[in-house]
Amino acid sequence: MKSRLDNFALNFSSSGFKFVISTLLGFVLTPIIIKNVGVEAFGLFKTLQDYIAYLLLLEFGLYGALLATFNKIINLDSNEKLQTFWVSISSYIKVALGSFFIGLLILPFITSLIKNDHLLDHSFYYSYIALLLGFVTLPFLSFKAYLEASQKGYLVSVGLTIQIVANAILIGISLYFKLGVPGLCTALLLSNCLSSLWYFYSSDIKLSDIIAQKKESLANSSLIGQITKMRKAMFFTDLAGKVCLFTDNIVIGYLLGAKFVTPFFVTQKLSLVIQTQLQYFSNSSWAGLGEIYHKDSPEALGQSIVDLTKWIGILGVVALVPLITYNRFFIELWTGPATYAGFSVTLVACLNAFFLGILTLWGWCFTATSKIDLLVPLNWTQTICNLTLNIVLTYKYGIVGPILATLICYVLINMTWLGSLIKREFKTSFLKLQASWILPLSYGIIFYFTWTYLRGPIESLGWFRLILEMSLEASLLLIFSFLLVMNNQERRASYNRLMKLLKRK
Repeated sequence: MKSRLDNFALNFSSSGFKFVISTLLGFVLTPIIIKNVGVEAFGLFKTLQDYIAYLLLLEFGLYGALLATFNKIINLDSNEKLQTFWVSISSYIKVALGSFFIGLLILPFITSLIKNDHLLDHSFYYSYIALLLGFVTLPFLSFKAYLEASQKGYLVSVGLTIQIVANAILIGISLYFKLGVPGLCTALLLSNCLSSLWYFYSSDIKLSDIIAQKKESLANSSLIGQITKMRKAMFFTDLAGKVCLFTDNIVIGYLLGAKFVTPFFVTQKLSLVIQTQLQYFSNSSWAGLGEIYHKDSPEALGQSIVDLTKWIGILGVVALVPLITYNRFFIELWTGPATYAGFSVTLVACLNAFFLGILTLWGWCFTATSKIDLLVPLNWTQTICNLTLNIVLTYKYGIVGPILATLICYVLINMTWLGSLIKREFKTSFLKLQASWILPLSYGIIFYFTWTYLRGPIESLGWFRLILEMSLEASLLLIFSFLLVMNNQERRASYNRLMKLLKRK
């Protein structure tokens, strides 16, 4: 049987492989797509995706509830697992049907919510419906949740890699035949179907066994009650997350126009890639954290949270500081100066990526320990504040407004509130927890100004020099972080873990 360290390493390395594939394909395809469909049409495509993402709120936290339920019963009676599958799949079928029909009802109003000089008439409606059809894959999320809760995140990464590669191939075909935005939406739909089938295949769960548990599932009131209770809490967590992630393009599309969505998206591209990788670091460890809590003690989990927070802080600084320094030059070389939204967008996006990586870890601790209901008041507060600030700051400051609203909520609400909850539930020092991210961030700020001063002003860079300077800055950041941010005990423990991992067969 694999240890927690083995599972974490395998999950994180597989997500790293997926990260490399998705990054390379994203960087190759994005300028090609923009060139072929146009800046405004690409912005329209991104905005439509976010409208569809909001409809997923109709699952009312089901996926998060399944993660916590499967994690709790993963080593127990297999019949209970099958009963959980039946409850979740039948619930997802209802969600899929409801989301599709509600999506159709709001279709006539979508065109008035996006400022666009060239709405695509029938093509626009086809694109929207193609995205709606993606709800057919929702029941397969049950198998994805099971794999993640079983600490088999590497199989989920394989499924996501299949989706990314298939999507890239289908996008290439649609661009070749000049299918425009409808082609992009169709590619997304078909690739999502492929990954969903992979989750079902790799879970090794037979559909006939699930159906055989139908009667027992309906009679298992405690199981249904547990999932229902978790769904209520997870819904508000999901709501808060979607407000932060998917409102931005919608607000910009409504107040400024779809053509502004493209530079907003492109300028944040690298920071979003890094943000996703930091979140994968948290996602790869959450199931193991739940095991620590259930088998060891809350105090042991609290110490693990502090250690992982510092690691995420260091990795975030190492990856994001060079991006703050060089993002303008990267965008100019990649998609052209017209798609760069400015230094303020770069800086705020990088800070958001840093904090979200940490907040993802802290949030997962409550999911893994079935304490997600404690986050409901926080999520309500954060959602209301984010929505309000999003609109006000976008109206006042333009394109940086949406992500500035998110940053304010992260710093003033989430970090303090979640830190207090962790202190109370997992017996951790509040000051020690906050210091675990403040120290790396402070070091990163000092390093940025030192590097900028020593480097001096630069008007333009070529690809070779850009990659060389970013790599050099990141390498120095990593070395000095290891020496200055971590103490001797932490360095020794990290070295021992690495040696232990390398010696495993």
